[in-house]
Amino acid sequence: QCSPPPSPPPLLAIMGTVFGRRTRPLVTNAEATERFGAKYTRNLMERISAEGEGDSRAWSLDTFKRSALLRELKIVREWMPDPLLERLFGSFLASSSSSASPEEVFGAVCAIQHGTTTEKIRLSFLFLDARHTGAITAADVRSAFNILSGLSSIEHEDVSVLPRTDTAPEDDRTYTDAVLQKYAGERSTQLSVLAFEQFVMGDEWLRPRLEILFNSFE
Repeated sequence: QCSPPPSPPPLLAIMGTVFGRRTRPLVTNAEATERFGAKYTRNLMERISAEGEGDSRAWSLDTFKRSALLRELKIVREWMPDPLLERLFGSFLASSSSSASPEEVFGAVCAIQHGTTTEKIRLSFLFLDARHTGAITAADVRSAFNILSGLSSIEHEDVSVLPRTDTAPEDDRTYTDAVLQKYAGERSTQLSVLAFEQFVMGDEWLRPRLEILFNSFE
């Protein structure tokens, strides 16, 4: 049994200047060993490395899509369309590279399965930041809307928890304009670190969709 993770430190204290494209795994092996135990860390790393390719045991998008481990953990699921899988894989990456190291995969899996609120917000940031710029722009919000808006039409128990409300956005531009006005201000075209945290935690449309991918933020 893994003990509950400690309360996360303040968001800005962790993010610093690398909130966008991170320079380290979301959860390191040392952190996982301390939080979840050496056996958990060793077994997970062994399984991740076994599914990797080449001498570096790196993961490509194809490796990610067909991973038996990620399907077992319900991170990759049969109902997920390719655009969603590609964006989800992008949140595992530390750069614009086309492959993920075993350490990157390990960190993302730990964050999804057992991560703190801060770690899940970081994953959400990386999910939206598809262009690997380290900032969330109007184009990023619009792109994420177009990918996630299709979840409501999928017939599967995983997505049956999504609220069916009358406040659903009409289209990508309406949604993006409302987000930027509410969280960034009328003259801003991108979200700051603090604005992004408020966006994810406070947006009634986006948050439940991200929680399907990354589990509850609380």
